[in-house]
Amino acid sequence: MRDRLLAAVQSRLDLAVRAGDLSGVHAPQAGEEADGLLAFLATPRGVDAQVLYTAGLLHWFRAALPEEEGQESWALAVVLLMPFYMSRAEALPAPVRASFTRALSPSVRPAGEELVRAHAEAMGNLAMLLVIRLVRQRDHRAGQAGLRLLRDAEQVLPPGHPSRPLVLCNLGYTLVLNDLFAHQGEDPPPMPQLETAITVLREAFATTPRAHLNHARCANGLALGLRCKAILTQDRPLLGESVELLRTAVATATEVDENLPQMCADLGDALLMWAESGAERPGDVDTAVLDEAIAMLERAVIGLPDGSEEQDRAKTGFTRATMLRAPSRVREKRDPKTRKHLEVMDGFVSSMVPRQGGEGSGDGGHPLAFVAKLLGMVSGGGNSRSAQLMDFATTLMRYPDEAGLAEVHAKAMETLEAQFSHLPPGEREEAMRAYLDSAEEAPSPAFGPADTTELDALLEIHERVLRELPEDHQDRVMLTFNRRGLLLARLQYGGQVSRENWTEELAELGPLMTEAEGGLPAMLGRMGLSPDHMESWVMLAHAQQSPFEALARTAAGIRQGRRRLAALPADDPAYPQAQKALAHALFAHYQLDHDEARYQEAAGLARRVLDTLAATDPYLPFLLMAWGSAVTSRLQHSALTEDAETAEHALPSSAVARLASNSAADALGYRDAPGALEALEDGRAHLLSGALNARRELDQLRRTDAGLAARLVELREQVHDLQARGGFGRMPRPQDLAEYRDLAGQWKELMDRLQGMPGFERFLLPLPLGLPDLLPAAAEGPVISVNVNPRRCDALVLRPDGLVPVALPELRAGELIEQADAFHEAVAVLTHGGEGLLAGQARQVVRETLGWLWDVLAEPVLDALGLTGPPPPDGSWPRLWWSPTGPLNSLPLHAAGHHTRPGDSVLDRAVSSYTPTLRALLHSRAHPVTARRTALAVAMPETPGHAPLPRTVDEAGALAARTGGAAPLVGAAATREAVLAALPGAAVAHFACHAGSDPADPAASHLLLHDGPLSLTAISALHLDGAELAYLSACGTARGSARLADEAIHVASAFQLAGYAQAVATLWEIGDGVAAEVAAGFHGALDGALDAADRLPGALALHTVTRRMREAMPGEPWTWAALLHAGA
Repeated sequence: MRDRLLAAVQSRLDLAVRAGDLSGVHAPQAGEEADGLLAFLATPRGVDAQVLYTAGLLHWFRAALPEEEGQESWALAVVLLMPFYMSRAEALPAPVRASFTRALSPSVRPAGEELVRAHAEAMGNLAMLLVIRLVRQRDHRAGQAGLRLLRDAEQVLPPGHPSRPLVLCNLGYTLVLNDLFAHQGEDPPPMPQLETAITVLREAFATTPRAHLNHARCANGLALGLRCKAILTQDRPLLGESVELLRTAVATATEVDENLPQMCADLGDALLMWAESGAERPGDVDTAVLDEAIAMLERAVIGLPDGSEEQDRAKTGFTRATMLRAPSRVREKRDPKTRKHLEVMDGFVSSMVPRQGGEGSGDGGHPLAFVAKLLGMVSGGGNSRSAQLMDFATTLMRYPDEAGLAEVHAKAMETLEAQFSHLPPGEREEAMRAYLDSAEEAPSPAFGPADTTELDALLEIHERVLRELPEDHQDRVMLTFNRRGLLLARLQYGGQVSRENWTEELAELGPLMTEAEGGLPAMLGRMGLSPDHMESWVMLAHAQQSPFEALARTAAGIRQGRRRLAALPADDPAYPQAQKALAHALFAHYQLDHDEARYQEAAGLARRVLDTLAATDPYLPFLLMAWGSAVTSRLQHSALTEDAETAEHALPSSAVARLASNSAADALGYRDAPGALEALEDGRAHLLSGALNARRELDQLRRTDAGLAARLVELREQVHDLQARGGFGRMPRPQDLAEYRDLAGQWKELMDRLQGMPGFERFLLPLPLGLPDLLPAAAEGPVISVNVNPRRCDALVLRPDGLVPVALPELRAGELIEQADAFHEAVAVLTHGGEGLLAGQARQVVRETLGWLWDVLAEPVLDALGLTGPPPPDGSWPRLWWSPTGPLNSLPLHAAGHHTRPGDSVLDRAVSSYTPTLRALLHSRAHPVTARRTALAVAMPETPGHAPLPRTVDEAGALAARTGGAAPLVGAAATREAVLAALPGAAVAHFACHAGSDPADPAASHLLLHDGPLSLTAISALHLDGAELAYLSACGTARGSARLADEAIHVASAFQLAGYAQAVATLWEIGDGVAAEVAAGFHGALDGALDAADRLPGALALHTVTRRMREAMPGEPWTWAALLHAGA
C-alpha cells in the first residue's frame, strides 16, 4: 500500500513539475492519497524520509487551493518539509526553497550550531503531527515515533534556548499519552513514564514566562500529569496542585487559543473530582467548587466541536456536576431522612442484582437479562430512551461482580443526561435541577390507589392451595411464581406506597422482585418451555402478521365457549371444562379491551370452577395464572384512572396507551420533548406497530434469503396451528408438549442462524425509535402528535429540523370527552334523517365542535408552524399529518375551523393526512410506486338488510373507465373469493359498499360483499407488493373502537397493513349521493397522475374535492367532513 500510494502521488508531482499541469495535485483524490501516505510516516527508527518528502511536496502544491483547504495544506507543507529546509535545503525544488525563505523573512536562514537547533525545532513540530495521529487514529507507532523525535530535540536544545520549554511541554504530553494509549482499558493503567513526564513538564512550566503564549499550555500539561499521579496514588493534595495549575492555564490562555475549550473541560473535570473526593458522604460537596466546575464545563461544551468525543465527555461531566449541585442533593448533608432514602436506593440496587458467581459470566444468566429477553428488550439497539435504559440495565446486571455501585450510579447519570441533551447547556442545568427537585421527598407514584379486593381474594386462594399441596409437588413452582407476581402488583398498584413509608416498601420490593425473577425459568420449565428458547419465542410472538388475529382468536374463543356451555347441562362431566375454556378466553380478551363485564363474567366462572377442582388438579395453576394476569391488568387499568385528580375525566384507551400518555406528560413537565414523543410512539397503536415491524422485517428477509423466509413462515404457521388446536382452557397433551418442544428447537435454530446474519441481529425484536430515527417521517411535511392527558395537553410537532412542543392549555381532557360524545350523537341524528328542533340542535353542535377544535388545537399548532393563512394563488399547498390520541382519533381534525370566516380553518391552510404512528407513516412511504397502475372497483348496490346504494355502480364504472382496468365487480360478482383474488393485481382499490363495525369487538369490523363479510383478518393477511391507494367509500371505515381508541383497529388500517400506502376512509356514515359525488371528484382529480412515476397525490385530491363540497354546502360539514386521507 505504501509503495502504491507513493507511486500515485509521485505521478501527480511529475505532471505538475514537468508539464506545469496542476489538475492532478489539486484533485480531491490527491488529498486523500496524501492522507493515506501519512499513515506510513512513522517507522521504528523515527520517520520515513521518502514519505515525508513526497507528502510535503504534494501539500506545497495544494497550498495554492482557495481558502481553508489551501491554508491547511500550506501549514502541513511547512511541518513536513521544514526539516529538509533546515538540514538539506538543496534537496528541495527551488520554488519550495524560495517560498520558505520568504516565509522566514526578515529572518536569515541560520547556520552552524543554530542550524542544528533549528532542525531540532522542526523535528519537534513534526513530532506533534505524529502525536495527533496517536490521539485521533490510535496510531501507536506514530506515538512512539513522535516520542523519539522529541527526545532527540530535547538533547539538542540546551537550557535557556527559547524553544526548549515548548519541546519539553510536548515531550511531557507525549509521554503521558503514550502510557495511556498503550494500556487503554486497564484500570488503573500502569504509567511507567509518568514521573519522567512530570519532571520535564515542571521544567517547561518553570522556564516559560507568564506572558508567553505557551504558558497556559505548559501549565495545562503539568496539571494533567499531576492529576494522573494523584489518581494513581490517591493523593488529594497533589490533585489540589493540579486544580490550581489548571486555573492558571485557563486564566492565562487567550480567547483565540484553540486549546482553551479543552482546558476548560480539564479544569471542570478536575474540580468535579476535587469536590467528590473531599465529600465524606454523597451530597456533602463544596457548592462553590461545583459552581466553578459547572461554569467551566459549560464553556467547554459550547467551545468544543459538536459531536466530538471531547464534547461528549464534557457533557457527561456537566451533567454529573449539575446533579450534584441540585438543591435536593445539597440538602442531603443536613437531612438525615433524605440520606436514609439514598441508602435505601443503594440497597434496592443491591437486592435487585444478587451476586451471580463465576468470573466473566456477563449478563446471560442474570434474572434481569432473562426478563428482558422475555419482553423482547435487548441493549445496544436504537437511539431511543428505551434503548438507553436497556444499556443502563446491562451495567446494572454486571453489579457487583464486574461493576461497582459507583459505575452503576455513573451510568445512571449518563442515561439521565440524554433526557436533557437537546437543551442548551444553561437550560439543561435548570431542567435537571427541576427534575431532581420534583422527586425530593419520594417518587411520585405512577399509579393512583386501586381497589385490591379481587387481588387479595386471589392471594388467599393461592395460599390455601399451597398449604394443601405436598412440598414436593411440581405445581408449587407455578403457584409460588403467581403469588409473588400478585404481591408485587399489590405493592405497585394498591396505594400502599406513600411519602411516609416509601423507603420501607422499596426495601421490601427489591428482594421480592429478585425472587420472582429467579423463579421464572423454573416456572417456564413446568410449562414445558426451555428458558434457553425464550428469546426465540419472543421473536415468534412479534412475528404475528396482524393485530386483528389476536382479537379475532379471543373473540372466536368466547363465542365458541358460550355455545358449548349453553349446549351442556350443568351436571355434565364436561361442564367444568367448558367453564374453564370460556373463563380463559374471557380473561385473555379482557386484557386487550378492559371490558369490565368480560372480567366479571370470567371471574364468576373461575370461582365456580375452583369449587370443583382439587389442589392437585394439573389445570389449577394455569387457571390461576390466567386469572392473576387479568387481575393485575385490571388493577393497572383501574389505578391509572382512580387518581382523584383524573378519575372524573378518565380517557377511553388501553393501559399501555394511558401509561404512554402519562409518561409523555411527565417528560414535557421537565422539558424533555423527545422523550415525550418516544413515549407516545411506543404506547399507541401497539398491536399495529408490532405487525408492521414484523412485516417489514420479513420482507427484508425475503429479499435477502427467500428460502429462509419461507421456512420461517412455515414454522410460524405450524406453531399457530398447534395453538389453535389447543384452544382456550385445555390442558396440553403429552404429544402436544412434545410437538411444541420440537418446534421450539427448530425455531431457536432458525433464530440463531438469522442473528448471525448482518442486519438481522435484532430480527423481530421490538426496536424503540429515538428522535433521530423518527425525523425522516417529517421529510414531506410536519407530523403533529397530540397527547391528550388529564394533567395537560400538548402537540408535539415533528419537523425536518427537529421537534417543537406546542402547549395546548385550552384543550382539556374532560371537555374533549364531552365534546366528542356530543359530536357523535349529533352526527348520528343528521346522518339518519333527523328533522325539526333536534336536527337544528345537532347542526349547531357539529359546527360548534369544529370551531372549538380550531380554537383549542388546530389554530395554535398551525400558527406555530407559520401557516397563518392560505397559500398564495400560485403556490403549492403545504402538507401535514395528524397523529392524535384518545377521543381525538374519532374527530375530523382536518375539518376543524370556523368555516364562515375565510382562512380560519385547516382546509384553508394545509392539506391534511392522518397516521396512527410515525412508524406507520415511515412504513407507508417505503412502498415503491408501481410502474403501471391497475384498478379494482367493487360495488354492492343491494345488500340484504341494508339500505340500497344505487350510485355505487356509477362509482365503480367511472373508475374502471378512467384506468382502463378490468370490469368492476358489481353485485353478485363481488364475492369474497373474487375480491381476494383480484386485489393482488390492483394498485388502486375502490370499495363502494356497506361496512359493519362493532365497538365492542373491533376485530369483527368488515366490508359487506355479496356472499358475506370480508373480515379485517382476511384483508390484513394479504401481502400486496404493488398496492398504492385504497378508497373505502363505506360507512365508518376509519372508525375504531372507543375502548381501543389508540389501537387503530379499523378497515382502513387493515388495508394499510395489507400493503396499501394510502387509504381514503370515513369517520361516519355518508349518504349514497354524497359518496358518489366525492368519489367522482376524487378520481377525476387523480386523472393526470395515474400514469405518472410519482406517488399518487391522494391527499391533495381529497382536499380539493372536500373544499369543493364545502363551497357547495358550507353549512353542512357533516356531509363533507367524514372522509379523511391516511398514509403517505
